[in-house]
Amino acid sequence: MSCVADYIIKSFIRMKREPKKSQANSQTIEQSQLVQDLTSSWQGMIRPLLFLSAQELEMATNNYDKRQILGWGSAATVYKGTYQDRPIAVKKYNRGSWMESKCFVREAVLLTIINHKNVAKLLACCFETDEPVLVYECIPHGTLLNYINEKEKLSEISLEDRLQIATEIADAITYLHLGNPRPIVHGRISRANILLDQNLSPRIINFEWSIMIPSGKTHVTELVRGTKGYIAPEYEMEGLLTEKSDVYSFGVLMLELLSGKKVHELGVDISTSRLNVNFLNDFISAMTKDFLGVLTDPGVQENKQKQLSAFGNLIMKCTQVNDEDRPTMKEVAQNLREIRSACISSEGTLDKRASYPMKK
Repeated sequence: MSCVADYIIKSFIRMKREPKKSQANSQTIEQSQLVQDLTSSWQGMIRPLLFLSAQELEMATNNYDKRQILGWGSAATVYKGTYQDRPIAVKKYNRGSWMESKCFVREAVLLTIINHKNVAKLLACCFETDEPVLVYECIPHGTLLNYINEKEKLSEISLEDRLQIATEIADAITYLHLGNPRPIVHGRISRANILLDQNLSPRIINFEWSIMIPSGKTHVTELVRGTKGYIAPEYEMEGLLTEKSDVYSFGVLMLELLSGKKVHELGVDISTSRLNVNFLNDFISAMTKDFLGVLTDPGVQENKQKQLSAFGNLIMKCTQVNDEDRPTMKEVAQNLREIRSACISSEGTLDKRASYPMKK
């Protein structure tokens, strides 16, 4: 086990104040097993972390002023702060729940392992508070959700830039799936979990429910979590989480990026939590009849019909009901590069040989 991961778990255990010793011992064993599972096959470099005091974080966030809140979820609240003249994002986990403490351990250990320019970097942690705290680099321009909510902001982003955003996200997910001894599945790819910096370069966040696929296995069975509309059919119906589950969620994200609409505006079947089949049929029809522009955001140039159709075709491949019919994230990233290259070239042609074929 790495020294950083070992320190994280031991410090977290010391911090916990459980009323029942037997319960604490049981949780200690489970936490230790989780860290061992996450780090057992890792042979690369573990990134070093700072360990900040409770006082330093109180000063950084103005005593966790509510006006500093950047976002919140079921497991934690994120505050904007400043440390040594550097902007930071402070993620303070909620008090009391063993499941939430398990989220903390999972995210802290995974982010000492993951090292990619399009994944938000974990800088520090704190164990002096009643609730565990993680400190990240602060990405100034908010989430992709903010851009989709504010139509004018999204309309200013060209098709080429949207393709670049999608490509960088795809590269990061490819790294998660292929760049480690065991595949890491994010499990909750969505507009709310993508930050954009001042150059529109994305960062993936929120790894508290991410998993590593065990050696020799193709999937894990997990309790279904996520945003309705993004959840892959095999995950929603059977709890099976695989790399192809991330592909499906990414396909939905690309559809939002192209259309400028949130997934519930596109139509979600409440009974299945998936994209409405009627909308997907309309999308296919528009794509094949060369008027996909009517379904896209006004900021996307309609004179890029070939590229729009190729983008739409890739979205359809990623959102296939059968996970075996979806491309890998590596193939998706390759397709996106090809489409963007065609978009910015004077000819605007696409090399069909490089495209991932749709299975019939």
